Amino acid sequence: MKFFFLFRFLIFSLFLNTSVYGETSIAFINMNIIMNKSKAGISITDQLNLIKNNEIENFKKKANELDTKEKKLISQKNILSSEEFEKKILSLRNEIKVYNDFWFVKLVSSFSK
Repeated sequence: MKFFFLFRFLIFSLFLNTSVYGETSIAFINMNIIMNKSKAGISITDQLNLIKNNEIENFKKKANELDTKEKKLISQKNILSSEEFEKKILSLRNEIKVYNDFWFVKLVSSFSK
């Protein structure tokens, strides 16, 4: 019987001593405002835009190089033997495939950031 009263007393005292924190404040941060109006946010945005623009320029340069190689190869079609022409076409196709794969990987990695 004593044990029962002691047990009830302990349980009852545990429930009375618990503190209730009902005044917990919740705050929301608008990241668009922070990124567009703070110095750090503007700096980060500018750096990311610079990196993106440099990558686009590099890809455009490489695409132009591949186009000039293709035009040069087409202009040499009648001069080269058919076997040599086919080898150069395969080489150019491999370069284009590598370029497209690299571009796709860069594109996917930039979206995942």
